[in-house]
Amino acid sequence: MRLVTYDDGGPRLGLVREGRVADLAALADDETTRLAFSGARSFLAAGDAAIAAARRVMREAEDHGMVPSWPALEAVRLMAPVPDPRKILALAGNYREHLREGGGVAVPKERMVPNVFIKPVTTIVGPGEAIRLPGPLCTTVDYE
Repeated sequence: MRLVTYDDGGPRLGLVREGRVADLAALADDETTRLAFSGARSFLAAGDAAIAAARRVMREAEDHGMVPSWPALEAVRLMAPVPDPRKILALAGNYREHLREGGGVAVPKERMVPNVFIKPVTTIVGPGEAIRLPGPLCTTVDYE
C-alpha cells in the first residue's frame, strides 16, 4: 500500500494504484472512515483499522472499475507525506560521516550517544518544492 499526500485545493490523502491516485476520503462510505482518511496524521492515528478500511474501499473501487478515472500520479502535485507534523525530532548520531566532513571527530559506533535535535515544523516541504531560507542568519542548507 502506497500512500501519498497531494494537493487538490488542500491536502488530500491518496492511495496509489496502477499509477493513479485515489482520494481515500472520497471513497469512504461512513463518517468514521472518512475521518481516518482526512489526512496522514489521522490515518496513522487510526492504525490497523485505517489500513483495513483502505484495503476494503480500494477493493470495492476496483470491483466497480473506478481506477481509470483517477488522476495519474504524475499529474498531481505531491506534498510532504505528513505535511502537518506536530514535531520533528532527529538524531544526529546517524550522520557519522557528516561529523567527519565538518571537522568533527566521530566516536566509535558502540560508544556513540545520539544527539537529539529538533527542527521547526515550518521546515517541511514536499518533493520538488523550494527550500526557503529565513534570512541573513541562515544563508545555506545542508542535506539533513
